[in-house]
Amino acid sequence: MEFRNPEEELVVLCAQTPLMDPTKAQIQTLLEQPINWSACHEYAQSQHVTPLFFHTLFTYWKRTPPTPFIDELRQWYQKHSIRNLMVTAEMLKFKQFGLELDVPLLVVRGPVLARLTYGDVRLRQFANLDLFVHAEDVDRMRDLLLENNYDAITPAPPAEPRTDCAVFAHRSRLFNVELHWQLWPPHYDARVTLDGAWDRLQSVAFTERESMSTLAGGDLLLYLCGHGAVHDWSRLSYLCDVNQLLLSRVSFDWPGVAKQISRAQDGRSLLLGLALVRTVFGTTLPAEIASMCDRDGQLNKRLTEAWERMRERSNQPGTARSIHSN
Repeated sequence: MEFRNPEEELVVLCAQTPLMDPTKAQIQTLLEQPINWSACHEYAQSQHVTPLFFHTLFTYWKRTPPTPFIDELRQWYQKHSIRNLMVTAEMLKFKQFGLELDVPLLVVRGPVLARLTYGDVRLRQFANLDLFVHAEDVDRMRDLLLENNYDAITPAPPAEPRTDCAVFAHRSRLFNVELHWQLWPPHYDARVTLDGAWDRLQSVAFTERESMSTLAGGDLLLYLCGHGAVHDWSRLSYLCDVNQLLLSRVSFDWPGVAKQISRAQDGRSLLLGLALVRTVFGTTLPAEIASMCDRDGQLNKRLTEAWERMRERSNQPGTARSIHSN
């Protein structure tokens, strides 16, 4: 994978945790040449990987960037951390409410994904808290949200109400809660099924007594690949999620994952995420998945197009000002 400049390469290399020795050596080599730190920050923000970028720099090379730059980035990270911890506390509060009401709750991204795959809720950017419930529990959860400092959001015209979730704003206006009753948005056309996913959940611990349920390994991987596909793999953060999951201690039923991809209506969009992770981060894929990537004659073209979309995003006006992401 070719990079346009050292700033782009530096941000991509920093957008993973923990860093392996070869990656550290690559970063050290880059830092021996002049770096436009403002360009780095803008690129990291446009790709929604600023927490990882800051964490890597501050952990290993905090004396390398100019002091004003690292101080500014630290202030941003502190505000971001407070907000993420607030969202995490809200999530655990609703988990307790769900237990009291006998309403099963599931969280796929947000604090749960950050804790499970990044090891720290502060290392991932997210704007909303996505709560998944069974369709029959939606009304009870909606009432619970309205009773606990949330206001329902009605889409402004010409936008139409969503048919897969309802959105609620916390009265602090620092974040929203999206209440989902189906895993996939209606416009997603890969048609990958996760039948029985609610029966295969894994638990992610936050404290000795507090945890939250999320999808099991293979289901979560397919979901993240599907989520990236919904957004055309237009942001580095989507790849980071998949990469961090692959690098985590989560176990996968790889034959089952391969079968799901083969059966999907647009399995190539799912496979694309795994191929991008292998190309951008150098992550090793299981033999059967790597073979599927290598056999797909059109995948390389899709991979190049997706990489270019990520680059184009960093050149679009306003993208660097968008701080948070799901």
